[in-house]
Amino acid sequence: MLSRESSKQQLGLDDQGIEVILQFIATVGRSTDISYAWRPNLKDEADNMVIELALASRSRYLVTSNTRDFTTGADLNNDDIRIVTPVEFLREWRRNHGK
Repeated sequence: MLSRESSKQQLGLDDQGIEVILQFIATVGRSTDISYAWRPNLKDEADNMVIELALASRSRYLVTSNTRDFTTGADLNNDDIRIVTPVEFLREWRRNHGK
C-alpha cells in the first residue's frame, strides 16, 4: 500500500503526495464491466476477479502489494499485464513520465 511508511520512504513521498497520486488515479480511472467468461484459477477467488477486471479493462499493470498471490503457482499465461508493487509502478511511472 502506498500509505505504508516503507513505501513512502522508498518513494520519497509524504501523506499529501500519496493523496495526490490517489486523486489522480480516481480521476483517470474508468468503470469496466467484466463477464466472468474466464477463470484464472488463483488460490483466492477474489484475486480471480481482480485479474478478470485487469484483462477486461485492457490494463497494462496490476498494481498490488501481494504480487506473490498472482505469480506463485498461478496459471496466468498473459504477457499483456505486468504484476508490480505500488513502489515498482511509481518508479517506472517516474522514469517514463519524468519527475
